[in-house]
Amino acid sequence: MKKLILLTLSLFIFGCGDNNNSSSSSSSTATTPASSLTATPSSYDFGNVNVGETKTATFTINSDGYIISANSISTDFYGLDITNAKTAINEMYQNKTVSSTFTLSFTPMCIGSLSGELRIYTDRTGNANIDIPLTATIAEDQASSLLYCSGDNPKVSYTSIPANVIKQGEIQGNGNNYYINFADLSGNNHVVITSTSDTIMGTGLSTSLQGDFTVQVTPWTLENNQVTSVADITFNSTECSGPASERFYVYGINGTADAVYLYVFGEGTAASGPACRNKYQLATP
Repeated sequence: MKKLILLTLSLFIFGCGDNNNSSSSSSSTATTPASSLTATPSSYDFGNVNVGETKTATFTINSDGYIISANSISTDFYGLDITNAKTAINEMYQNKTVSSTFTLSFTPMCIGSLSGELRIYTDRTGNANIDIPLTATIAEDQASSLLYCSGDNPKVSYTSIPANVIKQGEIQGNGNNYYINFADLSGNNHVVITSTSDTIMGTGLSTSLQGDFTVQVTPWTLENNQVTSVADITFNSTECSGPASERFYVYGINGTADAVYLYVFGEGTAASGPACRNKYQLATP
């Protein structure tokens, strides 16, 4: 009888241990949406970097719940490889985990003092989003053909497809703000804009804006020692009714120049659809 009591007690103890282990193993999976993100380190200085050298930095992202999107991981830090960051954040999103570690690789693509950010936007309301400031100093090498990291205000000059819709220098402007009016494009609802200079194009929260406009942006590529940015803009005029507006920005490759905005406008044609967002108005300089 004593042996039976001891055996039963042992089974009870081991059973309780198994339940505790199961609870601990699932503690990294969230059950509520995230309201904030934190990064460790919260900023990073790559220090002095030579032309042709690659430096890496490791970051840990923590959230207080599961992230609801992983479609906008971007940077204005010229020469930064964010592939690993995109993979890590997407795994957080898919698995509803609250922590992830990733590595950023930086190879200089311009000369001088560089500053910018890694932007992780997982929530369009702005709560579970984070900007990680980044800096580096790239030694000037007279033998190098790299661009200088421009600190000048960006200049807006574009070519476009269709070529007969918006030609270089024909985008309408108001001070430092520029705009495209889809109402003047003879029914065209799709424009591809290419900017070639020392500037980068980007969108505020996402490279795919849900709603009246869809904007796909290639922030930058380097070819023939020129920085090229491409924005593919589609106005979803049949999705909404009334006036619609959106914007994306153009900024210098060192991330410190004042951005200029490119606004897009249109008039929704949906016979019985929701009102267009009409989110942005052209600012007065």
